[in-house]
Amino acid sequence: MKKIFAIIASILVASTLLLGCVGQGTDNTKKMTELRIGYQPSTHQIAEMVAMEKGWWQNDLKKYGIEKVTDYEFPSGPPEMQAMLGGQIDIAYVGATPPIPAIDQGLDAK
Repeated sequence: MKKIFAIIASILVASTLLLGCVGQGTDNTKKMTELRIGYQPSTHQIAEMVAMEKGWWQNDLKKYGIEKVTDYEFPSGPPEMQAMLGGQIDIAYVGATPPIPAIDQGLDAK
């Protein structure tokens, strides 16, 4: 019984070590260096506007490799979500409803 346990344990350890080597090639993913933020001109989103004006986004995100932060103004949530679906912005600050149809259309939102 001890011999069987030792063999199974050895196989599990070897499998774990081999699986740890899978996919450790070169990283071909493109690094994000620019962050594009969508916002709406309302007092509800004043924090984004102040952070942009003061340069806080740029300073705080520099350590993550973000070299440029650009914000884009939208009149309401639905056009902002369409811009996200089209890949024109990376972050959208909207209410609860606008993301629902965008997620239904395939937006991978968090």
